[in-house]
Amino acid sequence: MSFLRRAAGSFKSYAACQGGTIALMYALAAVPMFAAAGSAVDWSRNSTARANLSSALDAAALAAASAENLTSAQRIKIAEAMFMANVDPELGAKVSFKIKDGFVEAEVDADLPTTFMKLVGFDDMQINIENKVNLTDRKKAEIALVLDFSGSMNDAISGGGAKYKVMKKAVNGLLNELKGLKKGTAKVGLVPFSHQVYGSMAGDFVVGGKANTVWTGCTVDRLHPYNTNASTPNVKDDATKWGQAQAPSNHGTSCKPYRDNGLIMQPVTDKLDNISNSINAMTPYAYTHIALGVEFGYHMLTPNKPFGEDLTKLNDKDTVKYLVVLTDGMQTEPGYGPRGKQTIENAEANLADLCQNAKNDGIVVVTVAFDLDDSDTRKRLQKCASAGEENFHVADSGSDLNKAFATITTQIAQNIFLSK
Repeated sequence: MSFLRRAAGSFKSYAACQGGTIALMYALAAVPMFAAAGSAVDWSRNSTARANLSSALDAAALAAASAENLTSAQRIKIAEAMFMANVDPELGAKVSFKIKDGFVEAEVDADLPTTFMKLVGFDDMQINIENKVNLTDRKKAEIALVLDFSGSMNDAISGGGAKYKVMKKAVNGLLNELKGLKKGTAKVGLVPFSHQVYGSMAGDFVVGGKANTVWTGCTVDRLHPYNTNASTPNVKDDATKWGQAQAPSNHGTSCKPYRDNGLIMQPVTDKLDNISNSINAMTPYAYTHIALGVEFGYHMLTPNKPFGEDLTKLNDKDTVKYLVVLTDGMQTEPGYGPRGKQTIENAEANLADLCQNAKNDGIVVVTVAFDLDDSDTRKRLQKCASAGEENFHVADSGSDLNKAFATITTQIAQNIFLSK
């Protein structure tokens, strides 16, 4: 008989004799093993509950802080109602709000019952969250909305009809929230882009324009590398200016369709009703030049001419700047690259450089891939966005887009108001 067969036979005999003992040992070991494995479930529930409570507490405190001309008691009622509307009632949370020394102070406590950890003596997991929101010493926000109005935005989207109409609704939700803030707290600019951008600027910043005049028209990007930064054009150097020659296009060089479709760029302003009215009047047209839209949006957020002379400086500690970029398609229009060559590849490289330069200047870049099937473009948008999952959104339906802009709205409000 081989060694292995003898060993196997001996083990079987031992097991038969010791079966009761081994079964008891396994039974005793099973309880802590089961509890240890199940604790992961309880910790996951705890993480979900904490996130829900934190989000609800932030929204409630922000609602109280942003409500103007109300008594402290009225602000607290608003906060309580907002919290209860957003929190899971099964958590049994106890929340308190105080108005003190120019702040809304908020705190929530909850005891989350455990399931598996009860087996080892832990009946609940305690959650405590605090935040503090400025009432007076709030920051300001300057926002550039770079929105795709190319022809494909006429297509239908799940849960809402034509994509451009769904986009308008979501963007107006953001604007309506900002309108509720104290005047001057938020300023917004608008860049509707397709294969060109239409707007007005000082004539000497455009090729062929004249000094001391206002030029109005449609334009492609500047020559490289000026189309990757936000420098002010040199009035003595045409290479630095807008109004460069357009690449061959089925849409020609006429600006009339931009006017007819209401696709008119609006510099950053605190007159948010004007921005809403402009968006509501816009309809899609032509092809897609994402980098061009970002180029103008980036310029709008700097204090440089020709758009931002009245804006705060970059990296100002009291101002948050947001560049919000939404597109539904691939880059289909060429951009200027080195040696004046116009290609789609150059436009894609320009987009990457623009995003990085804007982030280097302290601008928060938020990107939205709206019903966008091309995986490469999605990756570019994700890389373009500032760090943090809240800055890149994939929206494949109308409800997804509404959620994305609700998140963007909350993020902006948190940066304006939240102290900790």
